[in-house]
Amino acid sequence: MRDRRLEGRHNVWLGPATPEGEDPVFVLVIVQDEVKARLDHFGFQCDSREEVDRIAGLARQQNILVEPPVDIGGVVGYFAMVRDPDGHIVEFTCGQPLRGLS
Repeated sequence: MRDRRLEGRHNVWLGPATPEGEDPVFVLVIVQDEVKARLDHFGFQCDSREEVDRIAGLARQQNILVEPPVDIGGVVGYFAMVRDPDGHIVEFTCGQPLRGLS
């Protein structure tokens, strides 16, 4: 878990227990705000920026790309956002410092 509220943010990242030195395969991002949905979005770590770009390209073709790939630096880094068929937002990222979440 990374409680970003301690950094003055309004969100918490949760991930599965992960062996030392490995990144989690996904994280849940929970935002402290007006409740508009039970879950803000799912996040998946990709092995490369090219993988994020490939997924974003497929999403663009299917008209489900919410936010194209962008690098905003810091702990967020390079990511793209996609809307799944049920309406959930799914983040695909590369390089977020997820190691140590549990």
